[in-house]
Amino acid sequence: MDQRVREFRRLRGGRPGRVGAQARGLAVSYAREAMATGQSVKAVALELRILPETLGKWLPNPAVFRRVEVAPASVAGGALRIRTRSGYEVEGLDVDGAARLLLALEGR
Repeated sequence: MDQRVREFRRLRGGRPGRVGAQARGLAVSYAREAMATGQSVKAVALELRILPETLGKWLPNPAVFRRVEVAPASVAGGALRIRTRSGYEVEGLDVDGAARLLLALEGR
């Protein structure tokens, strides 16, 4: 479990009501990072033990749907291309190489 989650829970003390600025900052910091890896607001809120609506109010830029392009999968000559959200591209990977790269980027 992330240290920020532990500290948030400790500061909140399991009681309903107002949450202090320090605890809220920990929750928002953790939520941004977790959501950047694909977790939903609901999943993060569940981990923090708060309502998703509450977490949504705390987040200055709530998650929004983004337009994506769906294209048929084509692997010419076994070469894959991976493009990160920030725009970096890695080309020429086979499926095994792509899987290893993604696991390494994920920190596993």
